[in-house]
Amino acid sequence: MIFYTLEQRQQQGATPETLYDGPLLGHGFLVKDGAESIARAGTLYTSDILRLIMQWRSGAGTDLVAQENPTGRDIVAVTDLALSTFVNNRPITIDAQDCLRLVDTQRYRPRLSLAKSRITFVRNDLDIPYSLTQVEELIAQGRQRQGATRLASFSPVWPVPLGEALPIDDYFPVQNDLPRLYGVGETGRLASTNPTVRARSLQLKGYLLLFEQFLTDMTTQLSHINQIFSADPDTSTTYFTRPLFDLPGTEQLLKDFPRQAGETWASYQADLNNPYRRALQAAAESPTQFLDRRNRMLDHLLARQGEDMVTWAQELHRWAQKDLAEALGEAILSPEQRLAALETRRQQVNARLIQDKANFLAAAPVLNASRLQSFGHPLRRFPDLLQIEPTGPAFTWQITLDGDLRIQARDSANTQATARMAAEEAVILAAQPSFYRIVSAGSGRWRYQVTAAVSATTNARILAESTLTWGSESAAATARDEDISRFVALRIETSLASMERRIAYLSGIRRQLRQLLIVPLDEYFEIYDEVDDDGLLEKLWRLWERPNQSGAVLLSSVSRFADADEAVAIAQARLSIQQVIRYGLDRWSYQISPAGERPSTWSCAIPTATLLGLRSAPAASEAEAEALITQTLDQLYALYSGEGFHTVEHILLRPQSGPDPANPEATGDTFLTLPAAQSGSGWEADPYSHRLSLVFPSGYGRDFSAEASEVSRREVRPHRCRDLEFRRHVERILGVCPSAIRP
Repeated sequence: MIFYTLEQRQQQGATPETLYDGPLLGHGFLVKDGAESIARAGTLYTSDILRLIMQWRSGAGTDLVAQENPTGRDIVAVTDLALSTFVNNRPITIDAQDCLRLVDTQRYRPRLSLAKSRITFVRNDLDIPYSLTQVEELIAQGRQRQGATRLASFSPVWPVPLGEALPIDDYFPVQNDLPRLYGVGETGRLASTNPTVRARSLQLKGYLLLFEQFLTDMTTQLSHINQIFSADPDTSTTYFTRPLFDLPGTEQLLKDFPRQAGETWASYQADLNNPYRRALQAAAESPTQFLDRRNRMLDHLLARQGEDMVTWAQELHRWAQKDLAEALGEAILSPEQRLAALETRRQQVNARLIQDKANFLAAAPVLNASRLQSFGHPLRRFPDLLQIEPTGPAFTWQITLDGDLRIQARDSANTQATARMAAEEAVILAAQPSFYRIVSAGSGRWRYQVTAAVSATTNARILAESTLTWGSESAAATARDEDISRFVALRIETSLASMERRIAYLSGIRRQLRQLLIVPLDEYFEIYDEVDDDGLLEKLWRLWERPNQSGAVLLSSVSRFADADEAVAIAQARLSIQQVIRYGLDRWSYQISPAGERPSTWSCAIPTATLLGLRSAPAASEAEAEALITQTLDQLYALYSGEGFHTVEHILLRPQSGPDPANPEATGDTFLTLPAAQSGSGWEADPYSHRLSLVFPSGYGRDFSAEASEVSRREVRPHRCRDLEFRRHVERILGVCPSAIRP
């Protein structure tokens, strides 16, 4: 078999329609004639085997000879040729003379077995002995020569020709085509022109400015068509405008220029927030219109992927309004104030939906591509971990973990796609210690390597090696063990299957990593005493950036909790922390408070304006304050939301051993078994095959060490899971499971 590269097949005239018509091979492409010659048939003829044997009778290597001397060739004759077949070392057909019918060639491929072969060489009526070991070596060499035609690295990706971007956003003003007599084009009028005439020219320019603005906005909208159809969650507009700064004399038509003495036209244009730009954007699209149009566009893009989030949007709006009603409580508000609060919350929910839909849309290609897999892949979840760099005509790759380079390719790849596939294989095996080995890097240095087989195999293919080297073998082994733990953690975190991630998206679970749902409160929150001179014992709390109360303080309590009993004060502080966790999981509970001329403080607040927490450290800009809010919100959600679910495959609970009829006391494997069908029980006959159980938190907690009748349940996180409508919503979206699986 001779394999060809994509470039060779293109030179032979292959088209994508014929090239990809069939299974994709791992070593290259085969031509149609060669592929047909090796197609597996259900019958093996002895005449074909005889022809192959007779090709070795001379150096010509062919069995088509017109005339020859039989006594001068290496093989004079072949007699008593018969074929046999074995499956699992059991004889199926013995000594077939004409043809051998193969059994289930899709499952059992025909292989030559020297141990079961009887080959006798005869010369001058005498049996000639031979070395079976030498025969095995010759066969291995032949297979090696045949494997040499396989391509070591090859990419099956058909190259996409680069297009040429058209200057869609280039706009040539209509005024420039008018005669110079009008005085509105690029040349304008002479400086000596009568002031009245110049005034008329400006009047005409101002009249044409409206039409010029319409036309240039049309070309600008068309040039941003890719941004409109993108899944970027940070898109801030759907109607695009462009100020006519390149139109001669525009500065003479603007009433707000100059805004202050000494302001130049260049500085006015460089200001991205000048009145002209603001007026254009405000006239084109209001914030409410943007939220509505952007959500409808994302709905359209999701529909093109066969997905929708309509039910989740309805559920989120319902939950947000219920959350607002609970937060407002008995607050005395006028109907107009309540309507305004509901409208504000509705817009905040629409902004949240844009983020959810954009994230789901960005993940949809990977979810669809791996929908048949029961686990996730780290490099597809986090493509930034992989860096592929060109090195001349080849490509090399590196893997980054925790901000540091960990492993790299030992050998370069011919294409970028091949380098990516090699990196994916290396990351999978890097989480298993048996695929590592320590080798010398020269000059007394040591490094570890990741191989394609267990470390005992000396000739194993090397997939990757460490980017660093160490001064001793023990130091390299220590670093290897640390990196193995990092790769194991990465594999566990990203092991969610596509089905699990889709359920998480449609149920509003924002943290899509496999992790513990319960984190001790004291690991990131700290309750401490206030030190002052008033003589009162007061408690405060603060939220830290890192575990064990380290890093920066993300949030601090506003109220002080004082009581004669210290335990009561601590309980009050813990209740305040629970409120922060309850309301601090959503962006609409945060507000940015400007201090002085710039926003420098921000706080977490219930919509009744009752402050729960405050970050007093100043932020340099409003954008930085938003980033700090996002950091705090994400940390609270990841650690203390409690939102998530567990997937239990019933087949893993199937008993490995049953009861022993001869021994009544041997009940077999009964750990976590499921009840099977019995007479009158109504249970399923097979509760294990193709069955899943998705276990969500109930939102209630109790002491499971005591009897159920002796304890009462209490409300705990996650709060949404106590809501009956949310539970029904989750039950409805479980229909996204594959049809072969029953949840």
